[in-house]
Amino acid sequence: MIYTSGSTGRPKGVVIEHHALATYLHRARSTYSAMTGVTVLHSPLAFDLTITALWTPLTAGGTVHLALTLTEPVPVERYAGHSVTAVTDEERRSPWSARHAAYMIYTPASKSRTRNRA
Repeated sequence: MIYTSGSTGRPKGVVIEHHALATYLHRARSTYSAMTGVTVLHSPLAFDLTITALWTPLTAGGTVHLALTLTEPVPVERYAGHSVTAVTDEERRSPWSARHAAYMIYTPASKSRTRNRA
């Protein structure tokens, strides 16, 4: 069971069958090839986006680092050795992010929808 807010913004439990998950992860590995190496996860483990962020690299033999939940910003230098693509403050304030509260950091940088911090 995973929890998803869908388009309503209200969490609800959803049962995912094994074959559906296996098919999805097979497709995710080919679509999000940047996630098959080392990634940093910063979302609740029961959240729907975590399926992609956690299981795609693990099923491809990759590594997942779990980010700490902190009250203070983390210096960029902490992740500098991992070629991290940072989520910008602008992206954190977007309506989608505000509704779903998922901030993921992928490494190496994905070709889709990423901005490297200088």
